[in-house]
Amino acid sequence: MIAKLLLYIFIGLAAASSFSILFVKNVLHAVLLLLVCLLCIAGIYVILFAEFLAVTQVMVYAGGVVVLI
Repeated sequence: MIAKLLLYIFIGLAAASSFSILFVKNVLHAVLLLLVCLLCIAGIYVILFAEFLAVTQVMVYAGGVVVLI
């Protein structure tokens, strides 16, 4: 029950942050929203018991976004 609720929260946050990237004018805010989206996707991977994909998501993609900032 809790896992299903967390899954829906992460899906909603990922969708909202990826959709709001389109409308934000500041590049720094867009990069931070992309980081939120990637972290939410990593959270979805953790809920689906794909821990390796979650760690890879955080280290490669989210780490790359932080370096981009």
